[in-house]
Amino acid sequence: MNENILHTGFIIICLLVGIVYGKLFCGKICPFGWIQNWLHKIPVPLKIKTFKGDKQLRYLKYVLLLLPLILPLFVSDAGRFEHSSESTPSVWRIVMLLVLICGSIIIYRPLCKYLCPWGALFSLFNLIAPYKYRIDTVKCTQCKKCSHVCKMNIEPYKTPNHLECIRCGKCKTACKAKAIYTGFKVKK
Repeated sequence: MNENILHTGFIIICLLVGIVYGKLFCGKICPFGWIQNWLHKIPVPLKIKTFKGDKQLRYLKYVLLLLPLILPLFVSDAGRFEHSSESTPSVWRIVMLLVLICGSIIIYRPLCKYLCPWGALFSLFNLIAPYKYRIDTVKCTQCKKCSHVCKMNIEPYKTPNHLECIRCGKCKTACKAKAIYTGFKVKK
């Protein structure tokens, strides 16, 4: 019982952070994102910033978000999964872990970009969260420095609250004109 309360409390806190700050949870708090950041710092000759199909593959996380809602409509036998042991790592789990580790070394945050259902949910919060990334259009020179440093491959000067923005702040730091600002209110 106490474990369920702890899990529920954690989920509620994460959702509240998402509702208020959007994907800031992904960029600053998520331990999986943190591990992927460190893995991506391992120097290897091949680093892939983008590839053909990258943008389309990002929709997979939304499918994975909806899967638990849709799957019960098609799977009637609740006992189908009872024989899988949670305590013993299967070959499938080990292979997935190795693929994610290797992928994180050459691609920035592949779990976040393509597979994380939490990231998919938090990305929707980017649209409604009161905490926003904003562009001062008077100061912005459209030099695209913010786009060049963005490892999520978005153009912050065009769409500062893009669904893929993890609110890491690199665009804000790179902007010499100080045209990118964050907060709850619009500057006057």
